[in-house]
Amino acid sequence: MGNINDMYTEVTSVQNSISNIDLNLHSTEIKKFEALRIPIVGYEVMEERARFTIYKLKVEDDKRDQSWLVFRRYTDFVRLYNRVKNQQPNLMLPLP
Repeated sequence: MGNINDMYTEVTSVQNSISNIDLNLHSTEIKKFEALRIPIVGYEVMEERARFTIYKLKVEDDKRDQSWLVFRRYTDFVRLYNRVKNQQPNLMLPLP
């Protein structure tokens, strides 16, 4: 496994492609994700053009006995939070 800078660069294109996912999922599609747990297992403060934090998440799929790592910036959490709150205003969600 490379360093966090290399891994962050690799996931940036994936991140951009999933940023437009429709949150109006069909109930059978939602069931696919019921067995997922996604704890934040670490973070690192990066110094490039600006200072920002990268969060390391471990996606755990209990149904398939698989796990993988995903790296996200705090702003990614804020964007997701805003999209979910627009569709589910009464849902209480914490930000990291």
